Amino acid sequence: SLWFSKTLSDFSLSIKENNQHIDNDKENNICHFDQLFIHEVNSKSIQLQGFSQLISDSALTLKDENEEDQKKATLQHCILVLLSVLAENPSILHISPIPVHIALNGRGAKLMQTSDNAASAYGSETPIWNMGVNGTGQIVGIADTGLDRTSCYFSSSSGASVVSVSPSSSPTYDLSQEKVVQYIDYVDDYDETEGHGSHVAGTVLGHIGSGWSGVSSSADTCASTSTIVTDCTFPDHYSDCADYTSYCSTHFAEGGSQEGACANTCNCVNGFYARTGSTSGSGETCGEVLEDSKGIAFGAKVAFFDLGDSSGNLYTPSNLETGLFPSAYSTGARIHSNSWGSTSTYSYADEDLQVDSYAYDNTDFLILFAAGNDGEYGEATTITSPSQSKNAMTIGASETGRFPTSPDMNTNPSYVASFSSSGPTSDGRIKPDVVAPGYHIVSASAVGYSSSSPTCEVYSTQGTSMATPGVAGAAALVRDYLTSSVFSDHALAVSDDIDWTCLPGYQSCETGLSLDGGAVSSLVKAMLIHGTAAMTYWDAEDSSGNGYLEALSGPPDFYQGFGRIDLSGSIYSSDSIPSAGGPSLWVTDDGSISSSTTVSYTFHLISTAEPLKATLVWCDPPNSVGASSQLLHDLDLT
Repeated sequence: SLWFSKTLSDFSLSIKENNQHIDNDKENNICHFDQLFIHEVNSKSIQLQGFSQLISDSALTLKDENEEDQKKATLQHCILVLLSVLAENPSILHISPIPVHIALNGRGAKLMQTSDNAASAYGSETPIWNMGVNGTGQIVGIADTGLDRTSCYFSSSSGASVVSVSPSSSPTYDLSQEKVVQYIDYVDDYDETEGHGSHVAGTVLGHIGSGWSGVSSSADTCASTSTIVTDCTFPDHYSDCADYTSYCSTHFAEGGSQEGACANTCNCVNGFYARTGSTSGSGETCGEVLEDSKGIAFGAKVAFFDLGDSSGNLYTPSNLETGLFPSAYSTGARIHSNSWGSTSTYSYADEDLQVDSYAYDNTDFLILFAAGNDGEYGEATTITSPSQSKNAMTIGASETGRFPTSPDMNTNPSYVASFSSSGPTSDGRIKPDVVAPGYHIVSASAVGYSSSSPTCEVYSTQGTSMATPGVAGAAALVRDYLTSSVFSDHALAVSDDIDWTCLPGYQSCETGLSLDGGAVSSLVKAMLIHGTAAMTYWDAEDSSGNGYLEALSGPPDFYQGFGRIDLSGSIYSSDSIPSAGGPSLWVTDDGSISSSTTVSYTFHLISTAEPLKATLVWCDPPNSVGASSQLLHDLDLT
């Protein structure tokens, strides 16, 4: 992939001239540069393709049995020759490889609604849902391996009609669908068995459809009926509940070094997995498992972009700015979740620039990427591309305290997961931006390519792939909140309590909030960061596989970013007023500032019960791939 300063026709001519020059200098024309062809990505970027045809068997005289090694060495030599010629061309500004991409609740959805780790290791608190904020009216774009549209989490009933697939070149959508309003079959229209994409989508917004029967929170089992075709499938980390209890008794026994470390995790009651730490009661039934595995924004809908094939390979558009995001945007989606990234690119690359450019041109569109799972052994600067983009929100993983994998792993929701990639970015910026539960997240499963039968199965997996959709769902809740009566009622209650002056045309004390249909992405990002909870440790692992805890001094840092998502720290109801000691929220997203100037806001604190906290977020203009520092604007809170 190349960035250049001339026109495409000028560059094409120079490539042809150089091809002839190189070929004439190469004995037997081993390097077939004439087989390369140019693909235009945008007005300033092209890709050279056809490298599989760069050498041929007939051009090689093989002298030993290492045929493949010779081919590899010859191909590398031809590429180096080509790079040396391209590097001499003054019109070329940057050369980089095209990356190979790889795919990178219950209880995660609930953990993000509270900072009370002890009470919520099994996610017993849902204050945001209790306000009536569940993502209704929001559409989230997701690009992943595929989506099982027959799952009870994404269809209105068993056998219900599903949205028609469409190509990315001419996308269609149907907003009347209960969950899936768009399906772009960029690769195909299936998901792999279990399904990375189905799990991700379930974490964002999965919810058992209104027409499904046989699933209820009081059901001991999920027996087959005419509308539910599979028994409940619970994660098989342990063969049965007795084995689960035995594991916990061994590793977390009284008097041991890990006593009480996962008190809310290690209980089975009457053959069922316990909902809380209680040792009495009926435990958690299969129906309750399914209900608890719904997405954090279970009222939202999805616009899906299928990137994966039956072998688990991912194929992304050559230009994310023009080939990926616009289809979801056309449906009204203003959040886009991406749990994938490059395999080895730990620097700012072409795709990062494409993300930054689209976000800057569409300021109401929040893009999220998984940080990556390369953080083992304390390795820094393992944030993958496109997660290095400055305008995207990059998500690391925290623990849940559920299904501990060892005495030192996944034992506490205030720990950063050992695998979560760490910053800084290649130019020194703080990444990840935040962390969210990503360890043993239970969500929707897919039946795979070999079956079209409806399913209600769930499964558990982990990674920053699981944390990212959780934050995407949280973003949908924030957008829902900012345009709902819950926020306007809070503003009115605070206004009546302290007689404050509201911003004209924005937060009217008489009519509530007016955002012309939605908030800009910077405001949503600011709300998510504003309420974060500080993490205490990074649950590390050395090269020998031995676990240890590394204390964190407090956010922001390169492990947790600004902390773990906690919506209770930024979403308030009308019950939260200053005179009662509660926090009050003030937001703005219509400010502007010019170079070397200052914008001032004045607040009168009537109580010290809650500290004053301010969060500033802006969308930065796109720079260039080779820049030593990507940020162009420098804004400070003083």
